[in-house]
Amino acid sequence: MSNALSIFEKHLSGADILEGYLAKNIKDINQAIGSLQTIDSALKKAINAIEQQEEIHSISCVFMGDNLMGKEIILLLFGESKNFYIQDLAILSTQKNPQELLIFLQNKRKEISSILDWVMDKMEESPAESSFSPTFASSQLSKIL
Repeated sequence: MSNALSIFEKHLSGADILEGYLAKNIKDINQAIGSLQTIDSALKKAINAIEQQEEIHSISCVFMGDNLMGKEIILLLFGESKNFYIQDLAILSTQKNPQELLIFLQNKRKEISSILDWVMDKMEESPAESSFSPTFASSQLSKIL
């Protein structure tokens, strides 16, 4: 294992690059996980509000000062990627009746759970089997896909 690391370090021209690369990518994957957990929490609140026949317009979804609704979250891990997108809840509430919205939000929570399970599975894989390159991006989508 240490022989493989030393070869990798030589390939990257030094350990400083490797250390910075891994730290950056660990931070990215943590931000992606935190973003998904924040969205999941907001969706749970929205589902509870719908079940109580309350408005969901006031439910916010902010992580590290960034509104997550209407943004795509992209995770790249071990050469595979997963994307997640949800439109702003206030807009969704005008486009769907309460029952449709409830089902939609429940499915989005399942999607988040599936992505988080995927991340855990990938992180448990042996680094010898695949390269470690988690990345996280959040992009504003100009229109609904």
